[in-house]
Amino acid sequence: MNMIKGVIFDMDGVLTDNKEQDFTAWKRLFADFNIDLTFEGYKSFTGMKGDAIVLKYIKPEAGEEEAIMLTYRKEEYFIEEIKKNKIEPTKGIERLLNELKKNNIKMGIGTAAMEFKAIAILEELGIKDFFEILVSAEKVKKGKPDPETYLKVAEYLNLKPEECVVIEDAPNGIEAAKNGGIKCIAITTTHEESELKQADKIIHSFDELNVNELIHL
Repeated sequence: MNMIKGVIFDMDGVLTDNKEQDFTAWKRLFADFNIDLTFEGYKSFTGMKGDAIVLKYIKPEAGEEEAIMLTYRKEEYFIEEIKKNKIEPTKGIERLLNELKKNNIKMGIGTAAMEFKAIAILEELGIKDFFEILVSAEKVKKGKPDPETYLKVAEYLNLKPEECVVIEDAPNGIEAAKNGGIKCIAITTTHEESELKQADKIIHSFDELNVNELIHL
C-alpha cells in the first residue's frame, strides 16, 4: 500500500465554496445567448473546461478560438461577482493546508478554470504560497473527466498517481481522478453525497479530515 505523498486540490467548491458566484457568472454568459441556465444545469457540467461547456451547451458551431474567448468573458464575469460578493476559504481548509505543509506533503491544484481566474481566487483567499503547481485549463488538451489535469499535477510534483489523493466536489472531477488511478476524497459543497459515491471517502467539511487519515487512505 502506497503512503500518500501529495494532495491535489480542485479549486472551485473545494478551496472556496464559490458556487453562487460561479453559477451567476455562467448564468450571465448563457443569458448573453438568450439561454436560461438552471442550477441543476450548472451542476451537470461543474468540473468541465469552460470551452467544452461553451461548445456543448451554448454555441456548438463556435470555433476553438471563439469558445476560449467566451470562456474568458465568463471568467471576467466571475471576477466581477467575487468583488461584489466576497469569497472565503472553505471552513477548515487553512488548518489542513498548514498540517500538510508541516508534514512535508506536496500540494498542487488541478482546475478547469483559466489561470487568471485561479490566481485571482488564490490571491483573494491568501493561500497561493501553499501550492507548488497550478494546472489550469490552458495547460491541458482534455478537461475532466479525462485524467490529464490530475496526471499533469502528479508529474509536476514528481509523484506517481498512486502516491497522490485528489480532493474534489464534482462527479466529473472524481471520475477524472479515478480514470488516472488516483484516490479521491469528495466534499459535499456543491453536490449531494448520493452524487459523489465514486469517491473513496466523502466528507461534509474539512474539519472531518486529518493528515494521518489522509496519508493512509
